[in-house]
Amino acid sequence: MALNIPDGDKSFDIKNTSSRSSFYVTDDHGMLTLHDSIQVNADLASSEGLGQRPTTNAESERYEDVIESYVRENALNVLKRLQENQTDIVGFGFWYMIKHPKAAMLVRDQWSDMFRHARLDVQVHCTISREGNLI
Repeated sequence: MALNIPDGDKSFDIKNTSSRSSFYVTDDHGMLTLHDSIQVNADLASSEGLGQRPTTNAESERYEDVIESYVRENALNVLKRLQENQTDIVGFGFWYMIKHPKAAMLVRDQWSDMFRHARLDVQVHCTISREGNLI
């Protein structure tokens, strides 16, 4: 998958993108938090300098930060929308029920409301690879 990542008034491209996500639920005295940890790996396809000079390590790190913010913001938006619609297509409730079998009836009967009011915690880590000058 290739993506164009907005970065202020400029943008840059990544390719050969892969991602992995793991999620879980924590319960702090009845207040649920839905956690999603996302790992993104990608190759830098074009920099904001359009390949006119080599990309520095500092620039690559900044690109990783921009991608992390971009993915986190979009993941949070999707999860908030799912909460508004009380639609747990990710499977947080199933995960919670497996880890807390005594709560199976509670999850079965009240999960949509529990899901809707849960806090969100999305963490993203990005690693960008680059090879030589980019065009």
